[in-house]
Amino acid sequence: MNITPATRLELNQALEALYQDAAVAIDWSELYRWFGEQPLNPTSYAQIKLSWERLCRVTHRRYELPELRLILGRAKLTMMRDTFPGESPVICLDDLADAQGSSALP
Repeated sequence: MNITPATRLELNQALEALYQDAAVAIDWSELYRWFGEQPLNPTSYAQIKLSWERLCRVTHRRYELPELRLILGRAKLTMMRDTFPGESPVICLDDLADAQGSSALP
């Protein structure tokens, strides 16, 4: 598999959104175009993983990488990451909804 520099830039932009926001959703049609295959094969997923690791380690100097999880939706692939050390933890919606006026909200 050989993705173009323009495609690599698009992938890196999506992964940067994942880095910043802890989740990103990418249309399957975009992914199929980027990798030139439908469905994606394990090599494409490995390329996404390698690009994620490179972004974290080289661009952001993060060496403890959070685990990524994927939701294979009908229209989109959603990638979510665990938190980095020092980030606020993931909060369950039920916990905030049940807080009833507490100061737990940012």
